[in-house]
Amino acid sequence: MDQDQINIQIEKMKAGDRESFNQVFRRYYSPMVRFCIRYVADSDLASEIVQDLFVKLWSNREKISFN
Repeated sequence: MDQDQINIQIEKMKAGDRESFNQVFRRYYSPMVRFCIRYVADSDLASEIVQDLFVKLWSNREKISFN
């Protein structure tokens, strides 16, 4: 996925498109969990942190800014 496609997905997500959110989630969830594990050294905790982040992302999607 190139940067233009990512920007389009995020704009759709901001508008409330759940499928765009799902695509972003599927694309980034696993890499983010792997990244997080390096800091918390617990895969369950890392998963929970990333899930919480995605919940907040969806809840605050209208506020996403590229600036």
